[in-house]
Amino acid sequence: MGLLHLILNFVALLLWVHWRMGLPPQQASPKRSTGARVLQFLLRNALASISLILLTVVLLGRGWFYFAVAPDLSWQPHLDMVSFSLGEFQEWSLPFDRNVLEKQLAFSIVSFLPWLVVYNFCLVLLSVLRPDLKEAEGWNRFLRQQLGWLDWLPAVLKIPIAFLLAGCLFYASAAWMQRLEILTLGTNVELAHFAGDNAAVHLRHVAWFSMGLIVLYLFSNYVYFGGQNFWKCIEATGKSLLWVLQLLPVRWRKVDFAPLLGLALAFGVSVLLVPERMGWFYHRLAG
Repeated sequence: MGLLHLILNFVALLLWVHWRMGLPPQQASPKRSTGARVLQFLLRNALASISLILLTVVLLGRGWFYFAVAPDLSWQPHLDMVSFSLGEFQEWSLPFDRNVLEKQLAFSIVSFLPWLVVYNFCLVLLSVLRPDLKEAEGWNRFLRQQLGWLDWLPAVLKIPIAFLLAGCLFYASAAWMQRLEILTLGTNVELAHFAGDNAAVHLRHVAWFSMGLIVLYLFSNYVYFGGQNFWKCIEATGKSLLWVLQLLPVRWRKVDFAPLLGLALAFGVSVLLVPERMGWFYHRLAG
């Protein structure tokens, strides 16, 4: 059941991506009337919403499936979350009653939110590092489709607003679990701390994603892939990611050690973003 749950989360994420992409706009004929163009627009958006409908079916359908099947399989759905700003560091393994349909629906939806948050965190990083290339037109269009209005904001605002939106998602899910008596926290302030903690913990996935980008950048530098647009975008994105390190004396003859240093720094950040260490830093800063 755990593997099935993982696969369904991946399917749900693909449906979200497809819904955000929508259908490519078609060239409107100048001979068409305004009514025909409006009808075409409505039809195109209705077809694009099929993925959103399927996403809803997957999330609600698997909640019902867990309610019907989990008791017979002796499978206990649970959600692992953390808290480091409410006193001492705590790990929460929140159980969802197998015999209550609403709790199974909550588990199905809430367990998908971390996937959505991490995906959008990585998109925001790509948006900040956006390559200014003609070959990156498709790449940039994909980012605009996925992030919407967030992609148009200045780079200095994208990261804090993305984190704030993630915190709001976790706050809503924590409040829902509190109402269902799955989570027991006292005040709205404690809920806000809990939501912020779990949003911050998922930033370590961005560090891993950065490591992946740097590895691809290394490949694009030392292996010839035929000048494809994808590798040109990877090269430009890697340079943007490592531009600060390029200012340091990290080049020896023809060898550039900036990517290796960037890998080491990204790995170090991922280690520091482990929940226990984040709790230690938080309490030292809070005094």
